[in-house]
Amino acid sequence: FIFWIMLFAVSIASLVMYQNRVVEGKQRKRIAEKLAIQADPSGENLLNIAATNFSNNFLVNNFNRFNENEYVNKFIKDSLINQNFSGYLNKFDTRIYTFDSLFHPLFN
Repeated sequence: FIFWIMLFAVSIASLVMYQNRVVEGKQRKRIAEKLAIQADPSGENLLNIAATNFSNNFLVNNFNRFNENEYVNKFIKDSLINQNFSGYLNKFDTRIYTFDSLFHPLFN
């Protein structure tokens, strides 16, 4: 009787250990995929390169357009995104937020 109990206990324990390994492997793959998407170092560098196209002269000359009205503000933001970030729109959710000198949002 003890022999059969030991045999069943060992077989059930090995089955449980196998299933735990399978589940853990799937979880590790899922976590690795999430981390790979989040920690794409090349993507961050690409955005930094695209953001350097915003020159201070352009912003100084056109800042009043951000403050005129909501439609002009959205139009200039959309045009800046389309001109500078067009290659990255499928990889990133790109938005531009503007604020005045007192840090109040301008039609965001």
